[in-house]
Amino acid sequence: SLDAALNEIAALTSKKSRIESAINGAKMLAEQKEAQRAKLLGSIESLQNELMSAAPVDEAAVRADYDRLYARQEELSLAAEQLTKRIAANTAAYDALTLDCRAILETDERLKLVGPLAATASGTVTGREKIALETYVQMTCFDRILARASKRFMVMSEGQYELRRRKEGNSRQSQSGLEIDVLDHYNGSARSVSTLSGGESFMASLSLALGLSDEIQSGAGGIKLDTMFVDEGFGSLSGDALSQAIKVLMDLTCGNRLVGIISHVGELRERIEKQLIVRKNASGGSSVNIGGFSAVSETSNLFDYIVWRGDLTLDKAPFTAVDGLILSAFSYVHMDSLIKSDRDFTVTVKDVANRFLRLPVGVRPRVRSKLDSTLLQLLRDSKRFGDMRIGFCRDVFDPDKETQFAAVTILLDESEALVAFRGTDATLVGWKEDFNMSFQEVVPAQLAAVDYLEYVASQLDCRLRVAGHSKGGNLAVFAASQCKNSVQDRIIAVYNNDGPGFCEKILGSEGYIRMLDKVNAFVPQDSVIGMLLDHGKAYTVVRSMQVGLSQHDPYTWTVKGPDFERLEEVTRGSRMTERVVEDWLESLTNEERGKFVDAVYELVTSGGASFTTDIGKLKNVLAAVKTYKGADESTKRMVTSALKRLIRSAVNAFRKEGGQEKQPAAQGKRSVQPVNGRS
Repeated sequence: SLDAALNEIAALTSKKSRIESAINGAKMLAEQKEAQRAKLLGSIESLQNELMSAAPVDEAAVRADYDRLYARQEELSLAAEQLTKRIAANTAAYDALTLDCRAILETDERLKLVGPLAATASGTVTGREKIALETYVQMTCFDRILARASKRFMVMSEGQYELRRRKEGNSRQSQSGLEIDVLDHYNGSARSVSTLSGGESFMASLSLALGLSDEIQSGAGGIKLDTMFVDEGFGSLSGDALSQAIKVLMDLTCGNRLVGIISHVGELRERIEKQLIVRKNASGGSSVNIGGFSAVSETSNLFDYIVWRGDLTLDKAPFTAVDGLILSAFSYVHMDSLIKSDRDFTVTVKDVANRFLRLPVGVRPRVRSKLDSTLLQLLRDSKRFGDMRIGFCRDVFDPDKETQFAAVTILLDESEALVAFRGTDATLVGWKEDFNMSFQEVVPAQLAAVDYLEYVASQLDCRLRVAGHSKGGNLAVFAASQCKNSVQDRIIAVYNNDGPGFCEKILGSEGYIRMLDKVNAFVPQDSVIGMLLDHGKAYTVVRSMQVGLSQHDPYTWTVKGPDFERLEEVTRGSRMTERVVEDWLESLTNEERGKFVDAVYELVTSGGASFTTDIGKLKNVLAAVKTYKGADESTKRMVTSALKRLIRSAVNAFRKEGGQEKQPAAQGKRSVQPVNGRS
């Protein structure tokens, strides 16, 4: 319609006007921007001109300055933080010191009041006698104790000494009040107790202990001191002083009072009847036993004997057969590497023990038993054995001559020496020589023993004792019986400790018969080695803590007091062993015995074995089997026949033992009859 068209035309006309107005505004804005653009282009051109004309900038230098200034800023910040903390700490310390100063001032004011009183109580007042309040109170009681102690001391010192409290100190600077002086009634002088001798000091100390005991009992209202123990000190007393001290202690025991003495002094051991004996044993522990005069327990061995008897020298406790066995065991130590020169007897048992024990275990000389180290430790620490001088150490080992011989001479004192022969060691050569005794009248070691004993006798002018264990015991008896008469006259005794006997020719020799009364033969109750062949006289049976062959070890023999623990007879097993060996040897000729021993020795050494401990090694066992298989038939028959006879002898001995009575040790044993003049 017309109206609608007119309205649309009006709207369009209005819209046109607005668009035109917007176009005009945009043109004006564009003109303004163009003007600005022109201005900016001018500025850019101006700046470019300035930049072109400006000096170049060193960026590295600028960066370095920046880093330096930044680091300095960090450093100053850290220093400021530390200063802040120090200021805070110093402020706190200042506050604390202020409080302490106030406390010190307050304490100083109190000290002006309390100080003089404390100095008086402690005996430190300048210019006055130094007697503390506690000492002042004690002086009255101490005077009563000294009065009672002086009565004891007068008795012990036979009226010579009396104890008194010193009235004045040595000087104004030293404490005083409880010092003791001794009044010597022999010369009327008073002097400090520090001038007394060791023995006199001990008696004074004992007197004070007894005086204290008397004072406590008199003033404690019914309290009784029934027991007292005195620990050591007796060793410093002379014989007379010791007797006086013991007399006083014995008097104290009246009325059921007990006085215990803890001491190592041997003289006390001989005078005190009731004893508790503490002994160190081989395992590193100790044991306590009740004993009496010269008593040790039933299970005591050589080590216990040394601990118990070791503080008594030979002039106080004479040499015994037990000492002979101990020194025989000592001879098993290989000393040739420990002694440079032994002819002047400057080396002692203690020296040898120290040199041995200082060596590492792996480089020590060979010994018979691991317990030999324990033996050396005990001998070293004992008065009885440690200072004995040794010399003439001889050690011969010759496989070609089947000889193992060793001996040592020990000076017991200035008038006696002991010649100790070493027994068979762990070498197979040594055992071979032992078995050779079954078919040889004399073996090389026995001849060497005679030469050695006569050499020692020619070098020393003293009486002699001869001893040994195992083969060493055999060598001791052989050497003593076959040496010159002049040497035999100087021999006091011979000790054969579980050593084998001899053939009839040696037993019937003039020298053997001449020395028979001086020979002492000892065997354990299960003896095997000591029952081989004959001794020609009764043997003494010693109790051992082990059984069977283990009893051959001297460390298993028991000791009772100063002697071995003796038994009436050997065991049935020992008698059977004796009969078996005796019957077996009688069934073989000398030639058969020699061949058998040689054949067995060849078997056990065919693999290179040198020691008894090597026999059981596999390579040696295989070598022995191989050697036996390769042996000729006659040798095999001989070995087999000998073994069959051994079995037959064992069976016969068992049958005989079942129907016979026991054989007392006092009867001795029968001689083994020689075959072709040999046994």
